[in-house]
Amino acid sequence: MKKHFPLILSAIACVLAIFCLMQISDLKNQVNQLQNQLNNQDTQFREQMGAFTSQVESALEAEASILSSYDWTWGNLDQETLTAPLLFTAAPKEHTPGVTAANAIINGSPYPMTLQENGSYTLTLDWPLFKTANLERVTFQENGRERSETLNISEPPFAQLLSIPFGHEMGGSARVEDGKLHYEMDIYVDNLLYGRGNDRNNAQTVAFIALRDGKEIDRIDFDLDQMERSAGHYECMESVEGKFSLPEGSTLTFLVEVTDDWGFTYHLFLSEHQSDGAQAAPLVDTYIRIYDDQGNLLWDDTYK
Repeated sequence: MKKHFPLILSAIACVLAIFCLMQISDLKNQVNQLQNQLNNQDTQFREQMGAFTSQVESALEAEASILSSYDWTWGNLDQETLTAPLLFTAAPKEHTPGVTAANAIINGSPYPMTLQENGSYTLTLDWPLFKTANLERVTFQENGRERSETLNISEPPFAQLLSIPFGHEMGGSARVEDGKLHYEMDIYVDNLLYGRGNDRNNAQTVAFIALRDGKEIDRIDFDLDQMERSAGHYECMESVEGKFSLPEGSTLTFLVEVTDDWGFTYHLFLSEHQSDGAQAAPLVDTYIRIYDDQGNLLWDDTYK
C-alpha cells in the first residue's frame, strides 16, 4: 500500500486538476454567457432609447409644426402636353376663414392655395413631366402676420408616373485579340410593365446596343415573349455576344434601349471598353437617359 501511495496521490491530483479545469471552463462559459446577456441588454436598451428619442423628437416636431397634416402627390399624366397635376394639401392647426391666405412656395415662386370646407388648403398645378418640383415651404398670412412651415419636398413627376426600367450585366467576358474586341455576357432588364393596357407605360421593345465612339454598330433585340413576371412587373434576360474592330483610342459602349407605348425611349448604360481591352474607368459611372419619340433628350440622370 505504501509502495502505491505516491501513485494514488498523483491520480487524485490529476482528477482534482481535471475537475478544477472543468470548473474553470464552466465558469468561463458562464462569464461569457453573462457578458453576452449584458451586451444584448445594452443593445436593447440603446435601441429602446433611440426609438424613444425619435418618438420624442417627432412629438416635439409635431408640436412645433403649424400643420396638423399635409399631403403631396401627382395626378394622371397628360401624354399630349407631357404634364401632370401636382396635388398638394396642407391643413393648418389654426386659420381664420376669409382672412387666412395660404401659399405653396415651389421653385422659389408662391402659388395661392384654396381653402376647403374641412379647413385644409389645396393646390392643383400642372407641372412638366421631366421638371423637378421643389416644394420648399407653405406659408399662411393673416392681418400682416406670416407663419411658414419648411417642407423641402423635391421630385419630378415622371419618377412616380413612369415605370423606369433598369438593366445590368450578369457576368461575362470582354477581351481584345488582333485589334478586335470579343465580348460575351448576359444582360438582365427589370421593371418592365407589359400587356397591362394603357394605364401604364408598357414596354414595347428591349434591345442590347453596342456603340463605337457614339455610333451604333450592333443591335440585338430581346424576345419579350420570354419575359417573366415578378412582383407585378416583368423582367427579361438575354445572352449576347459580338466581335468588333476597335482602333487605337476608340471606345465601345454597351447599353440597353427600352421603348414603351407612351412614346418614350430609355437608354440604360451598362459599360465602356477602350482599345487596350481593359474595362476602362468609364466616362460616366452610370446613367439613364429618356428621349421622346422624335429623339429629343428629355431627362439625363448621369452620375459622375
